[in-house]
Amino acid sequence: MSTSQKGLNIWSKNRELSDEHKHKIAEASRNLWQDPEYRRRVTEKVKQRWQNPDYRDKVVKAVLKSLMRKPTKPEQKLIDLIKKRNLPFKYVGDGSVIFYGMNPDFIECNGEKKIIEVFGDYWHSERADNWKDTEWGKKAVYSQLGYDCLVIWEHEIKNTAEDEIVERIKTFSF
Repeated sequence: MSTSQKGLNIWSKNRELSDEHKHKIAEASRNLWQDPEYRRRVTEKVKQRWQNPDYRDKVVKAVLKSLMRKPTKPEQKLIDLIKKRNLPFKYVGDGSVIFYGMNPDFIECNGEKKIIEVFGDYWHSERADNWKDTEWGKKAVYSQLGYDCLVIWEHEIKNTAEDEIVERIKTFSF
């Protein structure tokens, strides 16, 4: 049975490529990226597309999904605490909510514009290379969107009594 009889043409995605063909495609791609004009045009196009909030949010969600982001240990402890104490927050750190390319960890689910971010001691310390990853930066961006933001640090979740964390959340949200 020929390829055309199977309903596949020579450009079908289901067609198996030879190693030689794959090598030729890779070589052509490398040569293309060496052209400065081509790189400039692609960069411009990507920057232009990134300005579209729908596109940016779609890409961020896809990346988070591809990483199969699950709650970190500190986030999971806070999820458990929120459920146990029946606090009005929902975990959305799985990419279900995106604001300007940022994915908050928890969002208030009773109509208030409140966000809780759980900051890892390592990733959000002075080594944060993006100002939006700092405590001040997160609060500033969310504030521009009309949200209040409470940051709870990993060491606080580890070393602070549950009642104190619950009190901080209640003071913040009520």
